[in-house]
Amino acid sequence: MKILKASLLACTIAFFGISNAIARDLTVVSWGGNFQDAQRVIHFKPYAEMSGKPLLDERGGWLRCIAS
Repeated sequence: MKILKASLLACTIAFFGISNAIARDLTVVSWGGNFQDAQRVIHFKPYAEMSGKPLLDERGGWLRCIAS
């Protein structure tokens, strides 16, 4: 009986953990310019349409991290 309760608890925790991860938005950081424009058309928009979830794309975020 202990194993059954422990398994049920583990499944419940895993389910809620996964559902929270699935609910999060996706942010992609890229180089920007023409490269990011192409990525937006080829990858980002089709993914957002297929998944029904918003996809945010940022430009050059890593440079701001290095500069600060």
